[in-house]
Amino acid sequence: MRQLVSQRVLMQEGDEYPILRLNDASWEIMKGQRSVRLTQPMVRERLKKARAESASWEGVDRDLFEVLRQDRARLAESRHVLPYMIFSDATLRELARIRPSNLANMRLVYGIGEVKLRDFGDGILQLIGTHCQSHNLAMDVSTRPVQLEKTPRSAARPNPLRDLAFDLFRQGAVIEDVMHQTGRGRSTVMDYLCEFISQQPGVSISTWLADDLYQKIAAAAGQVGTDRLKPIFIALEEKVPYDEIRIAVAFLTREEKR
Repeated sequence: MRQLVSQRVLMQEGDEYPILRLNDASWEIMKGQRSVRLTQPMVRERLKKARAESASWEGVDRDLFEVLRQDRARLAESRHVLPYMIFSDATLRELARIRPSNLANMRLVYGIGEVKLRDFGDGILQLIGTHCQSHNLAMDVSTRPVQLEKTPRSAARPNPLRDLAFDLFRQGAVIEDVMHQTGRGRSTVMDYLCEFISQQPGVSISTWLADDLYQKIAAAAGQVGTDRLKPIFIALEEKVPYDEIRIAVAFLTREEKR
């Protein structure tokens, strides 16, 4: 689906709850009036996703996750919406990992904005507090996201699309061009770009991020740290997209290691 969207033969609308829609090109394909070519995902990409899924449970209290999941189902039923429209599984895992004790800390969890904080915050905090008290669990756990051990490129399985993306980045290609030439979606290309920035000690990020915006993000990161993106997003008054923050953090992290 990401490849179809990037080739503009399928439309994606909405940010928080994206949906797919057909366009004129979609109908041409279904009528046999035009063709589309897709690339087969590499086995290593599927393995990477499986490892990421495993890491996403690191530090999560699964019993609390189940309590929150059941409450989400109740809220969804009462509002006649799908459960993911209340909270995603990723947000529930983060809540069960950090176990916030107040609204301010709950606001830092990815996927929770002002509206959800207002509508569900107090009830969720009560559930978390009761569970933590009965199971003697610490609250407000601040942990750096688990970093998957990276395999050296020389020993890794070949990934032609990533290698192509790296070559394009070296030539100064913008993200949209890399998406078009690799046939990958924006999130995957952003992963490639952040990996490229991290691995290239002398590369400038000015092609993908304006210097004044970088300085603004760096100042916010200096106040709240780079462990998590959400506090930086909030410190920037929620006006800077996550993609720009990711680029800046990749560069900052690289410079810290020098």
